[in-house]
Amino acid sequence: TEISKVQGLQIVNGGQTTASLYWARKAGIDLSKVRVQMKLSRLPEEGFEDAVHNIARFANAQNAVSASDLFAGHPYFKRLEAISRQTLAPPSKPGEAPSYWYFERTTGSYKVELRRKSGLAAKTWQLLHPKKQLLTKTDVARYDTTFEGAPHQVSAGAQKNIAAFGKIVSKAWSIDPTDYDLAYYQRLVGRAILIRAVDAAIPAQPWYPGSILRPLTTYTLALMSSRMQAEKLQPNYDAIWKAQKAPEPFLREAMRIAERLLPLLQEIPEEQVRNRLITEWVKREGCWERVEGSTIQLSAGLLSTLVPEKRS
Repeated sequence: TEISKVQGLQIVNGGQTTASLYWARKAGIDLSKVRVQMKLSRLPEEGFEDAVHNIARFANAQNAVSASDLFAGHPYFKRLEAISRQTLAPPSKPGEAPSYWYFERTTGSYKVELRRKSGLAAKTWQLLHPKKQLLTKTDVARYDTTFEGAPHQVSAGAQKNIAAFGKIVSKAWSIDPTDYDLAYYQRLVGRAILIRAVDAAIPAQPWYPGSILRPLTTYTLALMSSRMQAEKLQPNYDAIWKAQKAPEPFLREAMRIAERLLPLLQEIPEEQVRNRLITEWVKREGCWERVEGSTIQLSAGLLSTLVPEKRS
């Protein structure tokens, strides 16, 4: 039997070996006598993605492989990568040039792309792809899961969160992959802008005690999102995309909510967490139920800046 044609070939396990051979050849090393053992798997179209995921998972059982890397080959992430490479974002300041949000589907690809260039070409590429606009897979999972109302899941850690996020996305993708379009991508970037702005603003507040930034940001925005959804409203993501920055009214409201919400994270019910650590308490669904069931509401001022909710 001979292989005459291969379609959709991908390396499921062996990226490090392939990269080593690539860089060795580029360095001028003779590879004519090098042989690498491989296993070729022919997979049916039905259940293809699950099969690829399982091969990667079990072939790497001897080494720790992150959930985000195992999920990297899903078409959802491939589509995000394609959209991010084709979509210029408006400048955030007058006089600046448009630039891209670089979605890193494979870990380290941003550095690899940059290393392939030198001199003026490298500087130009960095201007078009600023490091501050790098999006990783765990970033994407954090941003969407926060706004979809599962801050306890986000607080469980990046890898646990993306494993749960992957299941949700895989199910939604199987129903209708067209939901993940340019509008979805721009909303995702808008969520990134809002979360990063709140991450930056909280440490400057006089009431912030330190050490719980990410849980506080996540719970604050999850609660705001929950209250907005109850009113069938959402942030004006089109305006956020065009401005490339968080609206001041939104940031002021987030700081007000965060200050009021903080005691709900600090005052841990004895029956909930034995060791009474905030880092453990915020992982519990009971913590989110307590926050969501609180009397904290959005101000009329913020509600007036929101737009009707668009749900796919």
